[in-house]
Amino acid sequence: MPPSVWSTPASPEVAATMREAMIGVVTDGTATVMEIPGFDVGAKTGTAQLGTVPATSHAWMIAFGGPPGGNPPSLWQ
Repeated sequence: MPPSVWSTPASPEVAATMREAMIGVVTDGTATVMEIPGFDVGAKTGTAQLGTVPATSHAWMIAFGGPPGGNPPSLWQ
């Protein structure tokens, strides 16, 4: 079976919108504790409900950080 395209990345415009939205979560939203002076930090917070009796939930966050206007450093460099 020949290789096939599994998925395509978001367009640069969509990626820029998502980046700015995630930075906004850190500067003015639910993840202000993540702010680091001199760095762009973006995050998305969330809650996952587990079960109904008793109802429990877990908080989670995904984040990035790096030089202002630049790309976050890769962990695999």
